[in-house]
Amino acid sequence: MPTLEIGQLNLKHENCRLQDREIERRLVSSLAERGQDDPIEGVHLADGQFLVLNGFKRVRSSKLIGKTQVECQEIGSDEVEGIFGVLRADQKRSLHILEQAQWMQELRGQYKVGVSDIAQRLERSPAWVSVRLGMLQEMTSDIRKEIFSGRFPVRAYMYAVRHFTRVKRVPVKEAEDFVKAVGGKGMSTRNIELLARGFFQGGDAFRQQIKEGNLNWCLEKLNQVLPSREDPQNRDDLNELEQRVLKDLRFSQDIMERLTQPKRRHIQGDLQAPTFFAEAELLTSGVLRRMPPFQEAIQKLYDQCRDTKNRLGTLPEGPSQEANCGSAGT
Repeated sequence: MPTLEIGQLNLKHENCRLQDREIERRLVSSLAERGQDDPIEGVHLADGQFLVLNGFKRVRSSKLIGKTQVECQEIGSDEVEGIFGVLRADQKRSLHILEQAQWMQELRGQYKVGVSDIAQRLERSPAWVSVRLGMLQEMTSDIRKEIFSGRFPVRAYMYAVRHFTRVKRVPVKEAEDFVKAVGGKGMSTRNIELLARGFFQGGDAFRQQIKEGNLNWCLEKLNQVLPSREDPQNRDDLNELEQRVLKDLRFSQDIMERLTQPKRRHIQGDLQAPTFFAEAELLTSGVLRRMPPFQEAIQKLYDQCRDTKNRLGTLPEGPSQEANCGSAGT
């Protein structure tokens, strides 16, 4: 197996693979005890460098233990062929869906390979490729950086944050604020999911506490009130009226979010049928007529909740002085 100096390696595609600090800690120990088991894969460039396409964790771990040489194996005649080689070997290596997407984005952006060509060479459908590229388009560059650097757990993003941006239509800027506030704190996926619910479903005051780094305090308060945020059906601690009110509030919030999203407003030009406008006029006039009493009822319920909460010491506005929680969830 050819051996190359680490200085000869080109790591420009390092951001296409997710970093995992726990895996790399184990890899450092393995390399120190047994040496390198698998070669670094990539392609040779015209300038004499070796473009790494697979094995970035091994490269970083080798540097940490002071190795100056690594075993390498060529997997393509050029950069594009090498990237397709990585994607074709996905069944063995189990690339994360975001890693698949990032490699395809490289093919699209840097090498100008079309979606249909990518799909054909991978023996996939164009829709399969488009879905993955669409996932990256949902993320800002800062969100992508936090996730691929390992500062924000990819699982927490996929199953918590992304749920709010796709299903609840939370603006991507709010998702970015949350990821940046929580990333790099070494928190468990469960705690991040709890904080996401508080951040995206709670009020401005609670959201501000998360942005300011009072995460331990936020988790403590969320653990006190989250049972009431679960599905209100079959809750022994709630009476029938309380279950029904929670269900109605969730339904009202979902409807308001759907009708006020920018995408929904943008399609108004596609509304054309006379029968639609006739019925919609009746419905909207009824909604507008009920808005003042609805708002009054919601305000009264909110005030009642705040009064009760403050008496019980649940979710006050926030700590006067609280240290930044770098150790939450570890």
